[in-house]
Amino acid sequence: MLESIEPDDLVIAACERLKIAGYSIALDDYVANDPRESMVPLADIIKVDFERTTPKERVQLVKKYGGLRCRMLRRKSKRWSNFRLPGPRASCISRATTSAVRRS
Repeated sequence: MLESIEPDDLVIAACERLKIAGYSIALDDYVANDPRESMVPLADIIKVDFERTTPKERVQLVKKYGGLRCRMLRRKSKRWSNFRLPGPRASCISRATTSAVRRS
């Protein structure tokens, strides 16, 4: 879901129907205090915008949303060294390669 989409009731209902139909939901260009935070429970992928987040915000986003439930991708970052996270969370963010995929 693009950052320009406002998460109103109609959008949330449409995303719920897509998930039921087997689609994955991705939040594109996600930032700290993102207005789409209400959509996170539906998201399978969160693409973090590296140009619009600080290293501290990225760590906070991974701590808040990372883990087994939701895959996090780094967006607009050409080098892995731009994002370093100590310990087991180091692999929580991978480079973005796709927006959304249909589950088989």
